Amino acid sequence: MSTAENTMPETDGVSTAEAERQVAIKARFIGTGRDGSETTNVLETPDEQRSLYQKAGAIMPPLDPVSLAHLFEMSGALRSNIDAYSVNIDSFGHRFEPVIDLDAEDAFDKVKLAMVQEQMLGLDPNGADLTDEGVEKLLRLVTSKAVSGYAHGDRIDDPGVLPEPSDAEVEARIISLRREMIRERLAVEKFFAFCTVDQSFEALRVKTRQDLEATGNAYWEVLRNKANEIVQFNHAPGFSVRLMPCEAVPQKVEMDVRATLITPSTEPVFKRFRKYVQVAHGAIRGNTLVWFKEFGDPRIYSHLTGREYPTIEKLKKEEPEAEPATELIHFKIHNSRSVYGMPRWVSEMLAVIGSRHADEINLAYFENKSVPPMAILVSGGRLVKEDVTRLENYVKNEIRGKRNFHKIMILQAESAEHGTPGLSSGRTKIELKPLTDAQNDDAQFMQYKEKNTDAIGMVFRLPRLLRGDARDFNRATAQTSLEFTEQQVFAPLRKEFDYFVNRCLMPVLGVNYWRFVSKGPDFSDPKAMLEAVNEASKAGYLTPEELRPLAGRGFGIDFPKLDQDWVTRPLPLTLGGITTGQASATDASASKEPGERSANPTAGTEPAPTDSEDELRKEADRLVRLSKEFARREWEAIIDARDDTE
Repeated sequence: MSTAENTMPETDGVSTAEAERQVAIKARFIGTGRDGSETTNVLETPDEQRSLYQKAGAIMPPLDPVSLAHLFEMSGALRSNIDAYSVNIDSFGHRFEPVIDLDAEDAFDKVKLAMVQEQMLGLDPNGADLTDEGVEKLLRLVTSKAVSGYAHGDRIDDPGVLPEPSDAEVEARIISLRREMIRERLAVEKFFAFCTVDQSFEALRVKTRQDLEATGNAYWEVLRNKANEIVQFNHAPGFSVRLMPCEAVPQKVEMDVRATLITPSTEPVFKRFRKYVQVAHGAIRGNTLVWFKEFGDPRIYSHLTGREYPTIEKLKKEEPEAEPATELIHFKIHNSRSVYGMPRWVSEMLAVIGSRHADEINLAYFENKSVPPMAILVSGGRLVKEDVTRLENYVKNEIRGKRNFHKIMILQAESAEHGTPGLSSGRTKIELKPLTDAQNDDAQFMQYKEKNTDAIGMVFRLPRLLRGDARDFNRATAQTSLEFTEQQVFAPLRKEFDYFVNRCLMPVLGVNYWRFVSKGPDFSDPKAMLEAVNEASKAGYLTPEELRPLAGRGFGIDFPKLDQDWVTRPLPLTLGGITTGQASATDASASKEPGERSANPTAGTEPAPTDSEDELRKEADRLVRLSKEFARREWEAIIDARDDTE
């Protein structure tokens, strides 16, 4: 058992004593994991210190990330598109697939071929180069043709020139691989279940996708324990991090590769790393910088100054308050003119801003409306002098706002009977005059906003249905739109993330025999699935044992496994009375109800099979094997096609 602590400083800062208080979040884990030496340096504070970035020498992004994040918060069109990306790409979880299926019929041949390839490459089973003694032993075992090929640098593709491993050696290797795969599966499932402290791994992916699509950049902080093992990922706000220029001198590092299907190995490569910087704005640290290093950089840096040190002891001696800089993983949408990423909606930025201004104008109408809904007109008289002032004040101050929406204007007049010059004597007339024709009865710029929304959606390549607009969709068009978007948009982005995990993270985690695969939505039609199961059952392509899981998916339930002989045979053979040598008439007799007489007086005794019956059963067994092999290959093709769409 081990305990990991993640301490984050309070930065609201009303007093120094209060600001120095720290809140510790503790999580307990089973087995090896965090050892308490991992300290996070991510600061979730707004970036308001541009001058500090420039002083540190950071590269300035072509567009201000804070402004991009603000537009994302203010735009409903952006929110709906980016949420659709986050949900459909990163919210369905993941699974682990074996690199090699040891239960497959060709597993023995694949392992044997991989062992021969290890000999050809001069590798031991762990992927390390053979010792001089091992190489000499290998060359002694190789035929003269192979030795000549090695001497002249020719590649030897014929496994026959090398001594093939014996069947016992292959079986022993399979047993070893099976044990290692079980160990890796337990370890990798535990890691991805607890690699984040206060959220799930899927939630971390959703935050990353939102930052990536809103600003073009997203970052993970990587924490390691004292054994240099990755134990935790933290989300770093995408708007707050800046990139430093790449270093001029490349560093030699070991890149993980796969020598054979079952043999991990490494190759030396030279890579130019960069550092990252973030402004720390708060009561404890003040306006200072926090430094990070690029993921995979083996060197030691100070997280306060960014200086490189040969050892941690030297770092602590020179900077007692400093900690080793943690690593950052940088995700970005490629931008051809900058090292920063660029959001895909930047070409429609005017549409985003214009729609926001249209909303503000519509809101201003309710706050500043100056046309009353009706007027009361008085004829045969005149307004008194005091009412003129009251009318002006009423229109300017009292008619505006939603609370005064239903107020009316009253005009008061004096009758002409008072002898007012210029007015004819007579009865005073009061008339109600509606003024609604002069008012706007709906929001403005609606067509303009709709066109902007469609333009933004086209940049993301999303149909209206995924943006929350179900107009003009029926079941057929909706299904087609979802499947097309999954194939053309979501699945490629999902595979891109899977490639990063399998290429960059899994080898570092020590996982060599499993692949990380992101799950996607299930667009299968239960009715079509059941019809396919029925047709496959009638045609005999699959056995009931193979069809029951598919039928369970159609019904939405899990059928229990049946330990019966008939489920291993195609249904037409069972209905035809062919037992394939596995069932007997005794079983049929035993299945009758008590007291039921058998129509066959010889029931209960197995008759001696004739030569024709033996031949029929052998032929039935052969057909069963062929049917299973055909069904297995057909099902593998269906699964591969489904995985390609995911």
